[in-house]
Amino acid sequence: MEFRWITKDGHAIWVEANFVVIKDNEGQPVGLRGVNTDISERKRVEAQRELLSTLVQASPDFIGYADAKTAQILYINKHGRKMCGIGEDEELGELKISEVHPVWVNQLMQEVILPTAVREGVWEGDAAFLNRDGHEIPVSMLLLARKTTNGEVDLFYTVSRDITERKRAEEALRLSEESYRDLVENAHDIIYSHDLEGNYTSVNKAGELITGYTREEALKLNILQTVAPEHAITLKEMLRQKLAGESVTAYEMEIVAKDDRRITVEVNTKLVYQDGVPVGVQGIARDVTDRKLLEEQFRQSQKMEAIGQLAGGVAHDFNNLLTAINGYTSLALQRLDEHNLVRPYLEEVKKAGDRAANLTRQLLAFGRKQILQPIPLDLNGTVSDMNKMLRRLIGEDINLSAKLATDLKPIKADPGQIEQVLMNLVVNARDAMPQGGCLTIETANVELDREYARGHVGIQPGNYVMLAVSDTGTGNERGGTRARIFEPFLPPKKKAKGPGWVFRQSMESCSRAAGASGFIANQTRERRSRFTCPDMRRR
Repeated sequence: MEFRWITKDGHAIWVEANFVVIKDNEGQPVGLRGVNTDISERKRVEAQRELLSTLVQASPDFIGYADAKTAQILYINKHGRKMCGIGEDEELGELKISEVHPVWVNQLMQEVILPTAVREGVWEGDAAFLNRDGHEIPVSMLLLARKTTNGEVDLFYTVSRDITERKRAEEALRLSEESYRDLVENAHDIIYSHDLEGNYTSVNKAGELITGYTREEALKLNILQTVAPEHAITLKEMLRQKLAGESVTAYEMEIVAKDDRRITVEVNTKLVYQDGVPVGVQGIARDVTDRKLLEEQFRQSQKMEAIGQLAGGVAHDFNNLLTAINGYTSLALQRLDEHNLVRPYLEEVKKAGDRAANLTRQLLAFGRKQILQPIPLDLNGTVSDMNKMLRRLIGEDINLSAKLATDLKPIKADPGQIEQVLMNLVVNARDAMPQGGCLTIETANVELDREYARGHVGIQPGNYVMLAVSDTGTGNERGGTRARIFEPFLPPKKKAKGPGWVFRQSMESCSRAAGASGFIANQTRERRSRFTCPDMRRR
């Protein structure tokens, strides 16, 4: 019998007692004789084995072992049987390792898993079990090789965990990342990220296309290297506000492309956190260059419309006054003989009235209150007819040359407006060359493409005729006069040189008369002004 025995020092031990009954001569029992053996260690081992068996059976993993020589499976725990579709009371019989794995795992088993386990004592990696219903169950497998004292492997132990859910999660994550990557890469906005020092850590395809930097080049740059210098302070301030916990809305700034183009972008950013600590910035930058251009053109259009209405109203009232002045002057001149001392004064009044009437016609044309008479016109002929008059206007110290296209197409325009705009361009060119220079008038057939039309409101792609006036005089500064060149009453000249706004007004009226709504001003080494009229045959 087995029982627990209390030792002298008070602790209990397990003992196994074997005893016999001692009898007297008459056969009566008088005592016991026995041997008590301490089996505490055996009991401890048995308890551990029982606990281990319970844990193995309760484990959610596949646990089993097989004979190394015959590949016969000797044991599979409860969850392992369920995984393979083997009943709890079903005998394993001659079940082989190859019967519980799909073909690709058996091949891996022969070529890699078992040789590695024999050589190194262990193999760990992904495999799969084959259920009796035919579907594979992905597992993370640990295979151990038990060796005897002479170094031979006699058993293979395996612990394999079902990773079906992990695989599903990985696939879902892969699809999500792929979808997110497609979304980011196909976005029309620049999507980027950088660390708190400003070093780029990612940029999408739109960033490459818009800035001209490849992804590899961008990842070597700091954001301050791609932002216009005057916006660097704004960028730093926005980051400071973000780190301070302030809510910062979208803001505009300019970035500099690889080819030094300036691109206006609308930026929205957020902080990137790791373990609750900000480590970087993720941002979306939308190219709003075209939008800003359209907004500016819209504002300019509204300004021109308002000024046109004002100029037309003033010109209309002024024209009524001039009608009376010129009429009464003409009547007075008719009553005076040629030798009258007052007549020269009245003639000067009449001339001044005629000049004022001409100015009124310009204002009415600008205000779109004057009826224009566009007719089929040979632009080369108009330039040639004005050649003598233009030479008298510019003086002898300026060399006038004409480069007229021989195959120039006819246009439809008001001849008076064309002559007026050409004369004003030439006079402005003369005033820009007080020390003399070269003045060139050109005509050519041109084709305006969609890219050009996209930046010029009202222009339709197609064939046009160009008139260009170039000179070697002083130009206008980019940030001041050139930025305001389309304002009708801008006086770029000095006061002594006369009203500069006539130049713009004439170009506007000519452009409108020709049926084209866009005027093109180009500044190169020479001062150059040009406008385009639609090809008559295009109509």
